[in-house]
Amino acid sequence: MPATANGPTPQNGALEGVRVLDLTRMIAGPYATMLLADMGAEVIKIEEPGRGDDVRYLAPQVDGVSSVFALVNRNKRSVTLDLRLEESQCVLHELVKSCDIVAENFSTGVVDKYNLSYEVLSSINPRLIYCSVSGYGRQGEFARRPGFDPVVQADAGLFSINGAADGPPTRIAAPIVDVGSGMSALNAILAALYTREKTGRGQYVEVALFDVAVALSSYFAMNYLMTGSSPNRLGNDSSTSQPVGLFSASNGTFYLSCSNDRSFRKLAACIDAPALVDDPRFATNADRCANGDALREELAAIFNTMDCDTIVGEMLTAGVPVGRTFTIGEALESPVARSRGTVSNAVRANGRPVPNVKAPFDLHGTPLLAPKACPELGEANQWFLDEILGCDEARAAELAAAGVFGQ
Repeated sequence: MPATANGPTPQNGALEGVRVLDLTRMIAGPYATMLLADMGAEVIKIEEPGRGDDVRYLAPQVDGVSSVFALVNRNKRSVTLDLRLEESQCVLHELVKSCDIVAENFSTGVVDKYNLSYEVLSSINPRLIYCSVSGYGRQGEFARRPGFDPVVQADAGLFSINGAADGPPTRIAAPIVDVGSGMSALNAILAALYTREKTGRGQYVEVALFDVAVALSSYFAMNYLMTGSSPNRLGNDSSTSQPVGLFSASNGTFYLSCSNDRSFRKLAACIDAPALVDDPRFATNADRCANGDALREELAAIFNTMDCDTIVGEMLTAGVPVGRTFTIGEALESPVARSRGTVSNAVRANGRPVPNVKAPFDLHGTPLLAPKACPELGEANQWFLDEILGCDEARAAELAAAGVFGQ
């Protein structure tokens, strides 16, 4: 672990003292606010009374908890408010006075209907950082178009580059656009927090899933812009380097990625095939790309006679980029996952554990919070009344009678 600077550091994370009003649901927005919570921010998740975030009901569910909801809502407090009511909107306006960040991913136009737009909330608190996550942006002809991860994948061209070379366009099963959008929102929010330290003012920040999906297409998008030719599906192959792809040993499969001559020479040494290095067809990466089919045939004949664990182990020892093709379960139970502390348990309010997947980063000077499981619906209502609103019994009864927290 690298050394940290001397001096006091926050005891409850890098964002201790930062308050977040979380108006997000589904995956992209909640992932961003959860990462803020992991870093110590106090995240107050507002949910619809009686139902809450729709992902609470997605399968699979264990002990009444959806795996999707648990994935993106740890370390938060849940408060139920009926945002259709003027009284509830006034309650949020009061809360905004003490908030640093508001995050929302409503359909375009909903925040205006609920009096929760940036214009309204920033007039209450000019230091407010307001993050809006949407499918296609808040302006222009596509602003009201619903945006869901696989639909945006299709629109942004990700389907077209995923799947077997001779097969149909294929979605990427993991919601990478949602997760990528959550990470992009986190970056934008943190940049706005840093800027506020210098200017004293908040700002509006925006993330569109479509923009993130295009960014995730990486050099495929740039290849098109520079050549005018849309890339084809490659399956497990590569157009930039060889040998790259899925290979079979006698008892398993692995993925090999030799992106330079040095890695190729190491590979040849591992499998005792110096003739491959001397073969002019394979002398350089350009040569190997031009003769990729022939190279794969040569390698397949060798790999098919070898034990998978043995050859992968030897290549890893030699520094050849290679990995076993694990299932999700095998990956989460692998030595790498154990060494990284990837999986742990978070504890619910009732004391029952919920599995947890760690945040994708670590801060060594201001460690992330220990995971607290996703909240029960409305779990923090009383805390909200007492600690945030400072209500006496009469005021609490008045709000309850108005249906602010649901009937």
